[in-house]
Amino acid sequence: MHKILLVEDSLILTKILTRKLNASEKFEVVHADSFSSAQEILEKGEHQFFLALLDLVLPDAKEGEIVDLVTACGVPAIIFSSIYSDDLREYMESKEGVIDYVVKTNHNVNFVTDLIDRIHKNRLFPILIVDDSRVSLAMTRRMLALYQFPVLQASDGAEAMRILAGNTNIRMVITDYRMPELDGLELLNWIRNDYGRSRNQLAVLGVSAHRSNALTARFIKSGGNDFLSKPFMREEFICRVMQNVDALSHLETIRELAQKDYLTGLYNRRYLFDAGGKLYNNARRKNFSLVVAVMDIDFFKSVNDKYGHYAGDLVLKSIARILKQSFRDTDVVARMGGEEFCILAANVKGEDIQTTFERFRKKVEALEVGFGDKVIKITLSIGVATKLDEDLEAMVHQADRLLYKAKESGRNRVVID
Repeated sequence: MHKILLVEDSLILTKILTRKLNASEKFEVVHADSFSSAQEILEKGEHQFFLALLDLVLPDAKEGEIVDLVTACGVPAIIFSSIYSDDLREYMESKEGVIDYVVKTNHNVNFVTDLIDRIHKNRLFPILIVDDSRVSLAMTRRMLALYQFPVLQASDGAEAMRILAGNTNIRMVITDYRMPELDGLELLNWIRNDYGRSRNQLAVLGVSAHRSNALTARFIKSGGNDFLSKPFMREEFICRVMQNVDALSHLETIRELAQKDYLTGLYNRRYLFDAGGKLYNNARRKNFSLVVAVMDIDFFKSVNDKYGHYAGDLVLKSIARILKQSFRDTDVVARMGGEEFCILAANVKGEDIQTTFERFRKKVEALEVGFGDKVIKITLSIGVATKLDEDLEAMVHQADRLLYKAKESGRNRVVID
């Protein structure tokens, strides 16, 4: 839970903002209704604040004094005020630690809470800045750091290539066009071709003091996501960055929805065979072992019949949680459909196979799923195929046959070929 300092004297607006921020279960609001109460909270030092949301006009401080108080304590601030002018906004945004200036309207309540959520997510969105100007690098880094982006930097395209090769989690590159050794366009071509990252995987934003519509068009046609001419306003720059971040995040959500089972959060059948096919081919080519396990909840229909489908969903979620805890991140763990699950695990030693699946089976056997005043107990039957067959589908079928052997021989057991 990240703490938000909300300094606001309107009781109605405080209730709305607190409800919306607390509802995300990421944030906890600490409220102050005046300059003096905010000062007291900060001086006590009992809270580590993620950021502050500030009204400029307070009963005991009508000239925006709250901004200096909060930022001097090292707390980044978003101003949310009904007072606005271009000069005031520009003056406030020039202050160290001020993230944004948002005008109070009913619509902007959603905007400001979404902005706080976006800033929270930005911490997992590394950005690489590439510029041969130390001044530009420092300025850009400062703007991005305010919005909580992890920032890496390079002084030319060649250095950027080395950093990208060693940091595959970088999500955006902001590159100057004119640079020694390797310019921004050459870096973009390397990213899209040799590095093999599409604009849907890694956003590239070009910047240049050389104003040219032809250059902008060339950069976009070469695979760039966006282009800005220097000098640019901080607000324009951040808006462009955030638009590209949101676009990548939406695409990531769509990919996840296509790959994940909505109920359990495990991979779905489609992803199992897409990713599993590559894993199988690598096992064939590189001569490492691959284990395929298919498992099924014993008498699951009786759970639904006796307690209802909501209880059945709780059981499935509980199994999924134990699966995630019991197997490696490198294993493919999927819900095949209904009460059936499948696991693909590479390089499990022969003597560890029985131990691994027996340990998991016992965890499920010991599981107690609470449903009202009832406790639901379940067991699993598991079939495990350990020999590389003609293809992945054949291995899944073999594991399925072994699963039915486990069922026929009394259930709640592991059968391995």
